[in-house]
Amino acid sequence: QALAINKSSLYAYRLLENLLEWSMSQTGGIVFNPKPVNIENLLKEVVRLTESHTETNGITVSWHINGSSLVHADANMLSTILRNLIGNAIKFTDDLGKIKITVVQNINNTLFTVSDTGAGKNAQKGTGLGLLLCKEFVGKHGGKIWVESEPGKGSDFKFTIPAKA
Repeated sequence: QALAINKSSLYAYRLLENLLEWSMSQTGGIVFNPKPVNIENLLKEVVRLTESHTETNGITVSWHINGSSLVHADANMLSTILRNLIGNAIKFTDDLGKIKITVVQNINNTLFTVSDTGAGKNAQKGTGLGLLLCKEFVGKHGGKIWVESEPGKGSDFKFTIPAKA
């Protein structure tokens, strides 16, 4: 009972947070402010916010950064993108599953990948607003976002942030 209430309140909170950010982005209330961001610190914070849900379901979250731990991005937008993609991965990952975040930098851009091992059986219905925000915020950076998925095996949500957004 308590777990169901926790999940429901977390979902409502995320929806409200996304609605607020989306409405602010539509009315010009969010200013695009790119500067050097420490990816490792940002990932630690985002993963920490999901710990109660991942620990309850035995889901492990790991990350690997290949290259510099700095990216030129808007920290708030990047955090929103990662929170939404990791949140979706949690929803679609079965108990005891794995989520891996990889960050690979080259001279042109930084490629972020959020991979899950979920077959989607535990999926909850969503509004799609989180992915819409991701698309919009990645676009503000001049990057691209896409998904690669294999039924029953998991999905890789990928996005790029150009070297100088």
